[in-house]
Amino acid sequence: MHVQFLNMKLLRLLLIGSIVTLSASLRAQEKGNPSLLNGWLREQSTVFDPLDLGGQLRFRAESKKNFAAAGTPAVDFQNHGGDQDNSYFLFREKFHAGYQATNWLTVYGEARDSRSVSDDRRLDPENDPLDLQQAYFLLGNPKNFPITAKIGRQELRYGDERLVGAVDWNNIGQVFDAAKLRYENSQLWIDGFVGRVVLPDADEFNV
Repeated sequence: MHVQFLNMKLLRLLLIGSIVTLSASLRAQEKGNPSLLNGWLREQSTVFDPLDLGGQLRFRAESKKNFAAAGTPAVDFQNHGGDQDNSYFLFREKFHAGYQATNWLTVYGEARDSRSVSDDRRLDPENDPLDLQQAYFLLGNPKNFPITAKIGRQELRYGDERLVGAVDWNNIGQVFDAAKLRYENSQLWIDGFVGRVVLPDADEFNV
Protein backbone atom coordinates (compact mmCIF):
# COMPACT_ATOMS: atom_id res chain seq x y z
CA MET A 1 0.00 0.00 0.00
CA HIS A 2 2.85 2.33 0.87
CA VAL A 3 4.64 1.45 -2.38
CA GLN A 4 1.46 2.10 -4.38
CA PHE A 5 1.09 5.50 -2.72
CA LEU A 6 4.68 6.38 -3.63
CA ASN A 7 4.12 5.25 -7.22
CA MET A 8 1.03 7.45 -7.53
CA LYS A 9 2.97 10.40 -6.10
CA LEU A 10 5.83 9.76 -8.54
CA LEU A 11 3.35 9.53 -11.42
CA ARG A 12 1.88 12.91 -10.51
CA LEU A 13 5.34 14.49 -10.38
CA LEU A 14 6.20 13.02 -13.78
CA LEU A 15 2.92 14.32 -15.20
CA ILE A 16 3.54 17.82 -13.85
CA GLY A 17 7.11 17.71 -15.17
CA SER A 18 5.88 16.63 -18.59
CA ILE A 19 3.38 19.47 -18.76
CA VAL A 20 6.03 22.02 -17.72
CA THR A 21 8.45 20.64 -20.31
CA LEU A 22 5.78 20.71 -22.99
CA SER A 23 4.91 24.27 -22.06
CA ALA A 24 8.55 25.35 -22.37
CA SER A 25 8.87 23.56 -25.72
CA LEU A 26 5.72 25.13 -27.12
CA ARG A 27 6.73 28.59 -25.93
CA ALA A 28 10.11 28.17 -27.60
CA GLN A 29 8.34 27.39 -30.85
CA GLU A 30 6.12 30.45 -30.69
CA LYS A 31 7.69 33.08 -28.43
CA GLY A 32 5.33 35.61 -26.92
CA ASN A 33 2.11 33.58 -27.30
CA PRO A 34 1.00 32.65 -23.74
CA SER A 35 -2.23 31.07 -25.01
CA LEU A 36 -0.46 28.36 -27.04
CA LEU A 37 -0.39 25.74 -24.25
CA ASN A 38 -3.98 26.57 -23.34
CA GLY A 39 -4.98 25.99 -26.95
CA TRP A 40 -3.13 22.65 -27.04
CA LEU A 41 -4.87 21.46 -23.87
CA ARG A 42 -8.27 22.38 -25.29
CA GLU A 43 -7.55 20.36 -28.41
CA GLN A 44 -7.12 17.20 -26.32
CA SER A 45 -10.77 17.12 -25.34
CA THR A 46 -14.03 18.38 -26.80
CA VAL A 47 -15.33 19.08 -23.29
CA PHE A 48 -13.95 22.64 -23.38
CA ASP A 49 -15.06 23.44 -26.91
CA PRO A 50 -16.35 25.84 -27.98
CA LEU A 51 -15.72 27.71 -24.68
CA ASP A 52 -12.39 28.96 -23.35
CA LEU A 53 -12.55 30.17 -19.75
CA GLY A 54 -9.52 31.13 -17.67
CA GLY A 55 -7.70 33.72 -15.67
CA GLN A 56 -4.50 34.88 -14.02
CA LEU A 57 -3.69 36.01 -10.48
CA ARG A 58 -0.37 37.80 -9.94
CA PHE A 59 1.24 39.38 -6.88
CA ARG A 60 4.52 41.23 -6.71
CA ALA A 61 6.37 43.18 -4.02
CA GLU A 62 8.88 45.92 -4.92
CA SER A 63 11.29 47.85 -2.72
CA LYS A 64 13.33 50.80 -4.00
CA LYS A 65 16.08 52.69 -2.21
CA ASN A 66 17.50 56.04 -3.34
CA PHE A 67 15.35 55.80 -6.45
CA ALA A 68 14.90 58.67 -8.91
CA ALA A 69 13.76 59.07 -12.48
CA ALA A 70 16.60 59.27 -15.02
CA GLY A 71 17.59 62.87 -15.79
CA THR A 72 15.52 64.27 -12.91
CA PRO A 73 17.17 65.73 -9.76
CA ALA A 74 16.34 63.69 -6.68
CA VAL A 75 14.70 66.64 -4.92
CA ASP A 76 12.38 67.23 -7.90
CA PHE A 77 11.47 63.55 -8.04
CA GLN A 78 10.63 63.55 -4.34
CA ASN A 79 8.48 66.66 -4.66
CA HIS A 80 6.60 65.58 -7.77
CA GLY A 81 7.00 61.84 -8.18
CA GLY A 82 7.07 60.29 -4.71
CA ASP A 83 9.37 58.94 -2.03
CA GLN A 84 12.89 57.86 -3.04
CA ASP A 85 12.67 55.01 -0.51
CA ASN A 86 9.51 53.28 -1.64
CA SER A 87 8.19 49.79 -0.85
CA TYR A 88 4.82 48.65 -2.17
CA PHE A 89 2.71 45.69 -3.34
CA LEU A 90 1.24 45.09 -6.79
CA PHE A 91 -1.81 42.95 -7.50
CA ARG A 92 -3.16 41.97 -10.93
CA GLU A 93 -6.09 39.72 -11.80
CA LYS A 94 -7.26 38.78 -15.30
CA PHE A 95 -10.33 36.77 -16.30
CA HIS A 96 -11.17 35.84 -19.88
CA ALA A 97 -13.90 34.10 -21.84
CA GLY A 98 -13.66 32.98 -25.44
CA TYR A 99 -16.33 31.43 -27.63
CA GLN A 100 -15.73 29.76 -30.98
CA ALA A 101 -19.06 30.16 -32.73
CA THR A 102 -17.89 28.47 -35.95
CA ASN A 103 -14.56 27.34 -37.36
CA TRP A 104 -14.12 30.84 -38.83
CA LEU A 105 -15.50 33.07 -36.01
CA THR A 106 -14.16 33.43 -32.45
CA VAL A 107 -15.22 36.03 -29.87
CA TYR A 108 -12.89 36.84 -26.96
CA GLY A 109 -13.18 39.12 -23.94
CA GLU A 110 -10.87 39.75 -21.00
CA ALA A 111 -11.23 41.88 -17.87
CA ARG A 112 -8.28 43.09 -15.79
CA ASP A 113 -7.92 44.61 -12.33
CA SER A 114 -4.58 46.20 -11.39
CA ARG A 115 -3.94 47.73 -7.98
CA SER A 116 -0.98 48.94 -5.94
CA VAL A 117 -0.84 49.19 -2.15
CA SER A 118 1.38 51.54 -0.13
CA ASP A 119 2.93 53.10 -3.23
CA ASP A 120 4.21 56.61 -2.45
CA ARG A 121 4.38 57.75 -6.06
CA ARG A 122 1.96 60.66 -6.50
CA LEU A 123 1.01 59.65 -10.06
CA ASP A 124 0.81 55.90 -9.63
CA PRO A 125 1.64 54.30 -13.03
CA GLU A 126 0.63 50.78 -12.00
CA ASN A 127 -2.81 51.32 -10.49
CA ASP A 128 -5.83 50.84 -12.77
CA PRO A 129 -8.90 49.21 -11.16
CA LEU A 130 -11.34 47.03 -13.06
CA ASP A 131 -11.22 47.70 -16.80
CA LEU A 132 -11.51 46.02 -20.19
CA GLN A 133 -8.21 44.45 -21.25
CA GLN A 134 -9.24 42.72 -24.49
CA ALA A 135 -12.39 42.36 -26.58
CA TYR A 136 -12.12 41.25 -30.20
CA PHE A 137 -13.53 39.21 -33.05
CA LEU A 138 -11.29 36.77 -34.92
CA LEU A 139 -12.54 36.11 -38.45
CA GLY A 140 -11.23 33.38 -40.71
CA ASN A 141 -9.53 30.02 -40.55
CA PRO A 142 -5.98 29.76 -41.98
CA LYS A 143 -6.51 26.03 -42.61
CA ASN A 144 -9.17 26.92 -45.18
CA PHE A 145 -8.06 30.37 -46.36
CA PRO A 146 -4.71 32.13 -45.76
CA ILE A 147 -6.13 35.52 -44.67
CA THR A 148 -7.62 36.19 -41.22
CA ALA A 149 -8.80 39.37 -39.48
CA LYS A 150 -8.68 40.32 -35.82
CA ILE A 151 -10.73 43.39 -34.88
CA GLY A 152 -11.09 45.06 -31.49
CA ARG A 153 -9.08 45.64 -28.33
CA GLN A 154 -6.15 43.24 -28.41
CA GLU A 155 -2.54 42.56 -27.52
CA LEU A 156 0.08 43.01 -30.24
CA ARG A 157 3.40 41.23 -29.75
CA TYR A 158 6.29 41.50 -32.20
CA GLY A 159 9.94 40.55 -31.74
CA ASP A 160 11.35 41.52 -28.35
CA GLU A 161 8.42 43.94 -27.91
CA ARG A 162 10.68 46.98 -27.81
CA LEU A 163 8.48 48.84 -30.29
CA VAL A 164 5.14 47.00 -30.29
CA GLY A 165 4.33 44.69 -27.40
CA ALA A 166 2.04 43.77 -24.52
CA VAL A 167 4.44 45.05 -21.79
CA ASP A 168 3.38 42.13 -19.59
CA TRP A 169 6.06 42.85 -16.97
CA ASN A 170 4.11 45.99 -16.04
CA ASN A 171 1.22 45.68 -13.58
CA ILE A 172 -1.20 47.03 -16.20
CA GLY A 173 0.33 45.93 -19.48
CA GLN A 174 -0.38 47.43 -22.89
CA VAL A 175 -3.16 46.76 -25.38
CA PHE A 176 -4.31 48.36 -28.62
CA ASP A 177 -7.63 49.21 -30.20
CA ALA A 178 -6.72 47.81 -33.59
CA ALA A 179 -7.68 45.98 -36.75
CA LYS A 180 -5.18 43.39 -37.96
CA LEU A 181 -4.97 41.32 -41.13
CA ARG A 182 -2.74 38.28 -41.31
CA TYR A 183 -1.60 36.30 -44.34
CA GLU A 184 -0.36 32.89 -43.29
CA ASN A 185 0.83 29.76 -45.02
CA SER A 186 3.09 26.85 -44.10
CA GLN A 187 6.26 28.90 -44.74
CA LEU A 188 5.52 32.37 -43.34
CA TRP A 189 3.04 34.86 -41.94
CA ILE A 190 2.69 38.58 -42.61
CA ASP A 191 0.72 41.01 -40.45
CA GLY A 192 -0.67 44.39 -41.36
CA PHE A 193 -2.47 46.43 -38.72
CA VAL A 194 -3.73 49.89 -37.82
CA GLY A 195 -4.59 50.96 -34.29
CA ARG A 196 -3.78 53.07 -31.28
CA VAL A 197 -2.43 52.41 -27.79
CA VAL A 198 -5.03 52.24 -25.02
CA LEU A 199 -4.10 54.76 -22.31
CA PRO A 200 -4.75 53.62 -18.72
CA ASP A 201 -6.91 55.92 -16.59
CA ALA A 202 -7.58 54.81 -13.01
CA ASP A 203 -10.77 56.89 -12.79
CA GLU A 204 -12.29 56.35 -16.25
CA PHE A 205 -12.85 53.65 -18.88
CA ASN A 206 -9.59 53.23 -20.76
CA VAL A 207 -9.61 54.69 -24.31
